[in-house]
Amino acid sequence: MVESTSRALLTFQAFEAKQHLQNQLKESNDKIEQQNKEIDRLQQQVTRGTLLMEGEEAVLAGAEMRYYPLVAERAYKEGSAAQVHFRLAESQFYRLVSGEGEG
Repeated sequence: MVESTSRALLTFQAFEAKQHLQNQLKESNDKIEQQNKEIDRLQQQVTRGTLLMEGEEAVLAGAEMRYYPLVAERAYKEGSAAQVHFRLAESQFYRLVSGEGEG
């Protein structure tokens, strides 16, 4: 009787752990999906030219080459072209490192 109770308890704990891991996986997948949507939105804005840094239009036209220093800032500034470019570069770097988005 004690053995079957222990077995039942272990089975219950295993199912609880499995459910917890499934919830964590779902949360992680939801975050990834949300970040991918944000990346796509930002890339569309950059492509449309709605978020350009000073002189970037000439660079995109192929008239010149220019270096833009991009730095992380503590708080996200909505509408900041430099921050959008930084976050795009950062996310693409992490995608490359993680192997996500290949194939």
